[in-house]
Amino acid sequence: MVVNICIAGSFIGTYRKLGYIDDGMLVKLDLKQFIDIHRLSDMLPVSITSAPGHELADEAVAYYQSTSYLFAHHLNRWEQ
Repeated sequence: MVVNICIAGSFIGTYRKLGYIDDGMLVKLDLKQFIDIHRLSDMLPVSITSAPGHELADEAVAYYQSTSYLFAHHLNRWEQ
């Protein structure tokens, strides 16, 4: 059974891992700074040194770092 997942820029996570889904790929970021990339269609691993793998890994890390900065500096709050 093949499920076609077409979600762009989605995040999933637990307290230990963060997942970023984009362009049919899943990028998993681990607490120990380990990055794992899989194609969603068959869950086969994708090399981080390949062009699409490297770009998605950089994008996922950039989103994480940006969000972490905003949260740490209380910039994620609405003005009342």
